Amino acid sequence: MSHQSIFSTPFFHFKVNDWDRKKADLENIMQKEQLDVVSNVKTSWKIGKVGQIKEVERVLSDEIDEVRSSLKTNLEVYQVWFQNYETGMDHSAHIHGALGFSSIVYMKYDKTHSSTVFLSPYISSITGDHMEFSPDVKEGDIVFFPSNILHYVNRNKSDKNRVICSFNLRVKNESNRRFYK
Repeated sequence: MSHQSIFSTPFFHFKVNDWDRKKADLENIMQKEQLDVVSNVKTSWKIGKVGQIKEVERVLSDEIDEVRSSLKTNLEVYQVWFQNYETGMDHSAHIHGALGFSSIVYMKYDKTHSSTVFLSPYISSITGDHMEFSPDVKEGDIVFFPSNILHYVNRNKSDKNRVICSFNLRVKNESNRRFYK
């Protein structure tokens, strides 16, 4: 008898290199943006702003390169935004599109906050239950996941703001550009 898994979901989780410097750089980029309340979270929705995209990609190039290397795929950042979860704010279940990868950098995060909750596209073969995954993250951590994975953020019950930088990555080749207009 043999056992193998026929489907898997890539997920990357690691500490951002040189976090103190990169956090300051990300905060400087965020300060240039206006955050508006959308769906119960303060967010910058100027996700196509080229200067901001290049700045974030430069700041996090080590981490992005590590994922590129692991996936053996040339990924490029094409959307960037920041989110500030004040007390009582949350983000309902959503995806970031059918193709590519997404990332979350936990900029202001402590033990009073809850992690992002990822929902499996499958139900448990044993119990029939929906499966969830919440990584054990800390401030300065970054996660990368397929953009089509449904995920959400629980209500912030803390009196401290939870702040993240998020971005989407796509395969850098001309034939895929039609999917990312």
